[in-house]
Amino acid sequence: MEAPGVGGGNAENFTFQARALLDQVAWVAESLPACVTFADALRTMEIIQASSPQYGS
Repeated sequence: MEAPGVGGGNAENFTFQARALLDQVAWVAESLPACVTFADALRTMEIIQASSPQYGS
């Protein structure tokens, strides 16, 4: 998800997730880390919301 202060856009994030999935399916020894949990993503969005002036903080 694109948000202020986040370095990657939708295309970059999709590419990373696709690569991580394929690494896990192929049992690659040094694969990319798995995707974060929902709780991790929620905490990240709360931090972005709290620090972004467009959300009134």
